Amino acid sequence: MTLNRADTSVAVDLAMTGLAPEEEHASHIRGFSNDVPSLLPNFRLDRDGDGFVEDQKGEAVVGPVTFGLTRDGSITNASLAADFPVADAAGNLHLRQTYDFDTADPVENELFGELVDRLTGREVQVHGLFVPATQGEGTPNEVNGVAGYKPGLPVANGILLPVSDADAARDLVAATQSLERAVASE
Repeated sequence: MTLNRADTSVAVDLAMTGLAPEEEHASHIRGFSNDVPSLLPNFRLDRDGDGFVEDQKGEAVVGPVTFGLTRDGSITNASLAADFPVADAAGNLHLRQTYDFDTADPVENELFGELVDRLTGREVQVHGLFVPATQGEGTPNEVNGVAGYKPGLPVANGILLPVSDADAARDLVAATQSLERAVASE
């Protein structure tokens, strides 16, 4: 992820494997507006014991949605109602998009300002998982014993940290090789 202040843009390159095939996967940058860094949610936040940390359980440590990572480059902070990326038939997802912010638009200006103020320490989160009927039966949240695809259920997350260009290049090569091996083994 690269933030360009001069061009008021954010470039994203997100690659995932092991997702629900041919389903939309809402993807976001989350975080707090008061400079508190996001933390990765863990099992201690699973207060209802369903084995999952749904958004409402994890929001206290990750913060609200700051920016949606859409396929079409639209600027939004929507949680689910946007043009999010879709995994292919093998469950792979690759989103490469540049988001150009119109700072004359008050909403886009505010969203860009949030990212400029602090990108480091915010969380990237990807959603969407098929859940069996028995999982979470009798609990009140998304995982509640009803089988099916749960588009709002977090399945992957990570904290944004700064890296040098050299580190980023090495990581990109390693990630590309890993993805190529994963795709070749299927």
